[in-house]
Amino acid sequence: MESFVFTRIGLSLRIRSNLNKWGFMSVTRNVEKKQALLARLSRAEGQLRGVRKLIEEDADCEKIVQQLSAARKALDGSFYSMVACMIEEGNQPIEDVTRILTKYA
Repeated sequence: MESFVFTRIGLSLRIRSNLNKWGFMSVTRNVEKKQALLARLSRAEGQLRGVRKLIEEDADCEKIVQQLSAARKALDGSFYSMVACMIEEGNQPIEDVTRILTKYA
């Protein structure tokens, strides 16, 4: 977290910014939401490992597609969870949220 110092009429005020090193808000400060996001990503990671195993075992294409679909849905859920986090924090202008949705959704 960066700190900024503003001085006016001899009064110094230190404000801590929630921006990360790239200039964006941090992922989330809500522990429950962070844990839920990590759980979603772990699920997707496990599903992708399952896809690799199915491919290595020459499994039926439909089984592979089913696992790929499940992994994609888990990642989509993570993406929309992050967008919701941005909106809930209210620190991003709606134009930024719209730009991100347009670019990545």
